[in-house]
Amino acid sequence: MWPVVDHLGALSMSLMATPLHGFMQELLCTVKIGWRAERGRLNLGPSDSLAQRELFSDVHCMPGQRVYRLGPEETTRELRALARHLFEAPFASFAPCSGAQANQAVFRALLQPGDRVLCLPDAELESTLDTLYVSATTPRLVRQRAVFQGNGLVDYQTLVDQVLAAPPRCIVAGYSNHTRLHDYRALRDLADRVGALLIIDISRIAGLVAAGLHPNPLGWADVLTGATHKSLQGPRGGFFMTRDEALFGRLQAVFEQRCGVSMPQRVRLGLLRCLQQARSPLQVARQQMALDNARAMAEVFNKQMLQVFSGGTDTQTVMLELTPLGLTNRQAQVALGRLGITLERRLDLHNTHLVLNTLPASMRGLDPQACARLASAIGTTLQQPNDLKTVSLAIASVDRLCADHPPLLSAMDHILLQ
Repeated sequence: MWPVVDHLGALSMSLMATPLHGFMQELLCTVKIGWRAERGRLNLGPSDSLAQRELFSDVHCMPGQRVYRLGPEETTRELRALARHLFEAPFASFAPCSGAQANQAVFRALLQPGDRVLCLPDAELESTLDTLYVSATTPRLVRQRAVFQGNGLVDYQTLVDQVLAAPPRCIVAGYSNHTRLHDYRALRDLADRVGALLIIDISRIAGLVAAGLHPNPLGWADVLTGATHKSLQGPRGGFFMTRDEALFGRLQAVFEQRCGVSMPQRVRLGLLRCLQQARSPLQVARQQMALDNARAMAEVFNKQMLQVFSGGTDTQTVMLELTPLGLTNRQAQVALGRLGITLERRLDLHNTHLVLNTLPASMRGLDPQACARLASAIGTTLQQPNDLKTVSLAIASVDRLCADHPPLLSAMDHILLQ
């Protein structure tokens, strides 16, 4: 029997190396992706690592179809047209960098040493601002932080008094440490009263905005920044958008200098394909499923008497307060790592928030019922991280979820989108 098995294995490997076409090629590619994927793990980070691992092809056609290639100039025009369609942005620029690098370039262009900046609580933006001007001879930025209410929402009344007392040069908001909708109109009115610029980072919710499931902040913001490799599910890159042509020219000069514009054509085409599919029925359904899953997890955490930041979520992210549990971020990551759950690597591992993003899990087909079971396992583990029986039951529950929702399904969807 063993020689027959070896012969079949050799035959399957030879088929893998043979150029095939049509459905058989997609099927075999899917199997290879499934073999290479981390089958026993659940990713609750901000991006889908399986999709990022695959390369984007500049040519994908069935036999008999005409091959259509785009040059760099045509691709750039198409990207700007899609940005105008999806985000209502007349002026947009993309670069092969991270969202943090894009934010740093925008801040460099708009802020001078010693300027005052008001930042709504956001760990990533605060870190970027704090490291912007660090020199013995250069004054650092004066950063103010908005005040939260007891329920985790921004206290806009206190914010008005704070801004009028010390007018800032810029007001900055983001979603890395915030799961509720910002009051864009209130921020715009406040910025107009003191003559400040309003900058909003949408790296975590760019996919929701593109799918039409979240209000477009560019209707109120002066500058929109973000990343293409998170909720947009595209290749790694950063961008900024604006409606002011003069402001765009000022930002573009610094953006090209710090982030570069030499994006490989293969990556540029991958980004183009990503934006083309942003409002397709499949992508909209994925984004909506991630929203529903995040709300289902927040509901379970509330029933377990865990402290959910702001009591719920309006995005694809759920945040838990770890202080009542007596855990740090590092300890929580270690505890959930025993279940095979990977989380976002935060810059400050001693912070008191645990961030869970449901988009990668939704890509694997997890529905609100499955995410409720996942949240139950996570909650019991965080409450009793050293109890052997509790952790064992949680591991078994996560293993069943991984077996019922293998990454093979999302890999097939990713191939069909190319």
